[in-house]
Amino acid sequence: MRINKVEINFLETTLADRACGFTVQAIDWDRVEIAERVASEIGFISTLEESARIRAFSNAASGVWNRGGGYVTSRRMNCGFIVYLQDGCIEAVEGFTFGEPWPVNADVVEAYLLVEFPLPEWSYPTQTI
Repeated sequence: MRINKVEINFLETTLADRACGFTVQAIDWDRVEIAERVASEIGFISTLEESARIRAFSNAASGVWNRGGGYVTSRRMNCGFIVYLQDGCIEAVEGFTFGEPWPVNADVVEAYLLVEFPLPEWSYPTQTI
């Protein structure tokens, strides 16, 4: 099935995060297909077709990228998104609200990178022996 505007917006925002070292060139979104899109009450998770996965790193990095936020619909409902990486490629994208139902015909009005603030040294847990 075709990738939708929400998924593209989330993925473009993710790939704009230069601090992560993504090595992606221009993407032809018309060639990116979704293998499975699972909806829940508060969001969705979409898995890319294996042949259409986007190589995000030159190495075989795997993990979760979760520095994205946004607003959905004209109500400007807060949302978040997560991108799953496997063997250097984008495997899936997940979008979610914070407790409100995900709108049926959602368009992302704005997606953005979250800023991470380092915690003060005294706030890290310490081990007592």
